[in-house]
Parts: sequence; structure tokens; C-alpha cells
Amino acid sequence: MRDNEVTKMVERRAGGSDPDDIILILQTRNQLYIDMVIAALENEGIPVLLKSVTGYHWRGMLPFDQGFFDYRLYVRSQDDDRAGQIVEIIVPREEIR
Repeated sequence: MRDNEVTKMVERRAGGSDPDDIILILQTRNQLYIDMVIAALENEGIPVLLKSVTGYHWRGMLPFDQGFFDYRLYVRSQDDDRAGQIVEIIVPREEIR
């Protein structure tokens, strides 16, 4: 793994009349990189809220021991086309202090 990289970006149907979720999964060893991603989204007018930090892997949400936390960032905007977007950022556990 490089220090900062986009590992996955997928679209999935939110269900009902909700728009598709946009899921961007970033993998990083640098807390500053997370802050930069959040700042970049906010600079584009996309407010970001840290929704949860879990000790589960994003693949199927199964418990794991590989040293990563799953950061789920729910992105909301006034614009309908941006509502419901989700950004997931996965960070090595040793960076959580």
C-alpha cells in the first residue's frame, strides 16, 4: 500500500426514492490526509459529518484484526444530486490517538 491511495469507488442504490450512494474508500497511514480529504469536500460545498468509527472491516462489516478502523463519513448537501453520498475512509489503528 502506498501512503495515500484511493482503493475503491463504487455506486450503490440507497433504496426507495433515495439517490444512489457514492462510496469512496480511501486508505491512508496519515491523519492529515483524512483532514485534507474532508477539507476538499467542504470546499466544494459538501458538508461532511463523521458518523461512526468502528472496529469492523468494510468488506461485509465482519470483525477483523488487521489494524484498521472504518471511518464512515456521511456527506450531505442542499443539492439533491449530492444528498446521500457516503465517504468511507479506512485508517490504520495506530494513527487513532
